[in-house]
Amino acid sequence: AGPSATRSAALAKGKGGSSGAKSSDFREWAGKLPIGKSESDQTRRNELFQQFDPNGNGYLSLAEVDKGVHDILGLEDLFQCKPAIMRAFQAAKGIHTVIGCAV
Repeated sequence: AGPSATRSAALAKGKGGSSGAKSSDFREWAGKLPIGKSESDQTRRNELFQQFDPNGNGYLSLAEVDKGVHDILGLEDLFQCKPAIMRAFQAAKGIHTVIGCAV
């Protein structure tokens, strides 16, 4: 299993680090985020992306991610983890050029 599968399993089991979040939080988050490789998960990711990207420019701003986590996914506890969301957003900037994806 690769790192993402390991991380997914850890999230599902409620082991997400020392943030103080309850294990039920991680199960809820994992259940709302389509992280698998199945066609249905890919379709759901595309649907979520379109909902998170209301201006349709094909890129997500930090504000769009923040609003999507709260308004679309309804993950209030994750929404309260703004420093972690900001770090993940900054780490992911430009990743499509690193992995060679066309946007």
